[in-house]
Amino acid sequence: MEAFVQASPNGYYAPELTDVLHVEVQEPLRHLVRQQHRLSRSAIGGRFLYTSMDSALRRRQTLARRSAQQLPVAVHSEALELSADELQAVTGGKKNAAVIEQIAHLLEHETAGDPIKDLKWRRRATRKIASNSVG
Repeated sequence: MEAFVQASPNGYYAPELTDVLHVEVQEPLRHLVRQQHRLSRSAIGGRFLYTSMDSALRRRQTLARRSAQQLPVAVHSEALELSADELQAVTGGKKNAAVIEQIAHLLEHETAGDPIKDLKWRRRATRKIASNSVG
């Protein structure tokens, strides 16, 4: 759990970690924050964001999260899926787990959302992300 938070560019809210890890995270997070002092916790938008104890990384994670929350456009998570044409353009018509994982990785830093309402959005259009990734 600590490694996920440390590696995240945006930190994590508890419900997000629960979705990623498929386990209950509230008590372990409290333990890591209060007793072991291995993670930091700050209130953002009425919820607790778990971030690194390293002050520079914590600052970057918090700023990234606040920036993501200021985006006005929201869509349901189904709208973030690539169309068949987009997937074929990226994969050359070959669909395999490695390519799908690479696409997910490309969208990871361009996607933000509200895990409670299952709303997600992209910071940039898929075509812009693809054009910056090619060549």
